[in-house]
Order: sequence, then C-alpha cells, then structure tokens
Amino acid sequence: MTGFAYPLVFLLLPLPFIFRAIFPAAKNSQGRALKVPFLKDITKLRKGGIRRIGLLSSSMFLPFIIWCGLITATASPQWVGEAMPIKEEGRNILLVVDLSESMQQTDFMYQSNSISRINAVKLVVSDFIKKRKGDRIGLELFGTRAYLQAPLTTDVDVIEKILIGMDTGLAGKTTSIGDALGLAVKTLKGENASKSIAILLSDGTSNSGALSPEQATELAKSEKVKTYTIGVGATQMAVGGFFGRQIVNPSADLDEKTLKYIAQETNGKYFRATDLDSLSQIYAEIDKLEPTKGGDLYIKPVKELFYYPLAFSLIFSLLWGVLRISKSKGGKHAS
Repeated sequence: MTGFAYPLVFLLLPLPFIFRAIFPAAKNSQGRALKVPFLKDITKLRKGGIRRIGLLSSSMFLPFIIWCGLITATASPQWVGEAMPIKEEGRNILLVVDLSESMQQTDFMYQSNSISRINAVKLVVSDFIKKRKGDRIGLELFGTRAYLQAPLTTDVDVIEKILIGMDTGLAGKTTSIGDALGLAVKTLKGENASKSIAILLSDGTSNSGALSPEQATELAKSEKVKTYTIGVGATQMAVGGFFGRQIVNPSADLDEKTLKYIAQETNGKYFRATDLDSLSQIYAEIDKLEPTKGGDLYIKPVKELFYYPLAFSLIFSLLWGVLRISKSKGGKHAS
C-alpha cells in the first residue's frame, strides 16, 4: 500500500501562484528593443523546432511541474507492507537453588509418599520453567560453593533437563547464601534491571562462604537485582526414637530472618514453603508478579519513494534550463 507520510505538504502547491499574484513580474527597463526586418522569417523557422513543444515553452508550465515534483518528494511518498510480528524481549530469571546436604530431608509429601525437599523443588520448578516461554532463564546451584550451572537462555528445555539431573552434595554439604547471591548479582549485572530477577531457594542458615548475606545484599541493591527468597521445609515431622514416635521441627536451622532481609532490601518478597502445595503456590504467585511478555508486537516494513519525484523534478529542471538557454540564444540572434 502506498501513501504519504506528510500529505498536508500538498497545501503548498498553489504557493507560486499566490506569490505571482502578490508580487507581479518586474517591468522591462532596458528600453525599446531593436526592430529586425527579417524577424518574421526567423519566427517561421523556429515553429518547426522548440516552439513545437507547445505548453513546454510556457513561462509557468515547466516551473510548476518542477514545483509539483518537489512538493511530492517533501510529502514523503512511501510503500507500507503488511504488518509482521517481531519478537519481544522477555524477562531474565535466575533460579538459585540450595543443594546442601539438608535438602535431602524427606519432610514433603507427594501422592501419599514422603519425598525429599530437592525432589519437591524439581517437581515445582520444572512446571514453573515450562510456563516461562519467551523468557531467558538461568540456573545456579549452591552449597559450600556457588556454581552457575546454566547461563541465561531461552532454551527452557535445557534448563529443565539440568534441573531434573541435579542432586544434593554436588556443591558441598554446607550453605553459602552470601556467595550464591553474589554470583547471582554478577550473572545479572549488565542485564535490563527492570526485567531481571533472582529466585533464591534455601532450607538452612548461611554457615560458609567468602561473602556474608548482608554484603551480598548490598551488592544486589547497588545493581538493582530484585530477589525473591523462598524458605523450604516442613514445620512438623514425625520421627521414631527411643521413646517412640516424636514430633520435631525439621526446619529448625532455617534462617528466615536473613531470607526476609534479602527480599526486603532488594524490593523482592519472601515466601515460606512448608509442603508441596505451598511451594507450588509460591512459584505461581511469582509467575503472576513477574508476568511473561504480553501479546506479540507488530511492525510494518516501510520503503521510502521520495527519490522518484525528486528525480522527476531534476530531469524537468534540466529541460527547463536547456529551453531557457535556447530561447536566450534565439533572442540574441533575432536582435
């Protein structure tokens, strides 16, 4: 489809006639012309040459044609194609998962069977990843040390496979929350801050590492890395003992204070997962708080066509110049 970017420019078309009406042509002040007795004969000869062009020799026709071409070029004629969808940039989500030894605690239930915390995380986070099509997702695992297992990528299937294959003890037996958050900040540094988040999941207290959680939190604040934190572990669990079955708190070592501090200082939110259902609800809520991209964006290809009327004006300007030179030479010869 063709059209004009600035159609109102065509209102300037009658401008030359307005100027001509306001400012009349200057009168000839050079005195009377010399009379040439054989002027009629020259006129007859010229009738078969340039005069045959007719309207082209008019004093206003060619300039107006040139003016029309310039106005048309200024109006910016365009060819606009069909709308095409373009890919919209999604969010950057870094999953930071605790793989310390305590994640083997079997205080979660799935289909009437006890499962470990790490297996519960695999079930829930795997479903969360599948819903984030279009986002760039990365996976960081930590224990005694923190490792970036998978950098940010849109290939969520790869992230899911790595997640399913992870196991406790791979990163050490202790918990280094400060180092884990520090690595997350380093990974997300330089990314679009408004579209980057870290989701840190842990079941214990930071008891190792080079960075303290407070130091790592300051780094996250300075780089504007929003961090959601999740404390994992049941509040009650029946265990057998010398005096029979007893109810204990398997999450006694969970440092909720630190996890809440990290979330609050980085404009995130803290969640507590005590069973599989609550863990699922947490990731569902994060999914709502950080929605995926909206509807597709569309763009129409545009091809500028102004050079056609511009070339048209140039050609007729040359023609006009040739005619004026010819006329000027003819007048001198006639004189």
